[in-house]
Amino acid sequence: MPLYAATQSKNRDRFLFDLAPGWALGYDDNQWIILRRRNLGRQRGWKPVSFIGGKKTTLLRVLREKGVVLNPEAQASLELFPDRFLDWCD
Repeated sequence: MPLYAATQSKNRDRFLFDLAPGWALGYDDNQWIILRRRNLGRQRGWKPVSFIGGKKTTLLRVLREKGVVLNPEAQASLELFPDRFLDWCD
């Protein structure tokens, strides 16, 4: 589920892939962004909830702390990521 065009350009972040129902991973020029789907009244769409600009181990720890159970495709994709965001975005 890609970000809506208005949300994407407004936040200047980019959608990578779904992590689990209601959770996705995005990024901007500085970090990975954990996104949570919101459907509360007027709050609809993806809301950034965590920003990780360092290591993949930190990204995985934050996902565990938030209780995100990765789907198999997300797990496989994350396993291919390099250890640091800076290496990933090059």
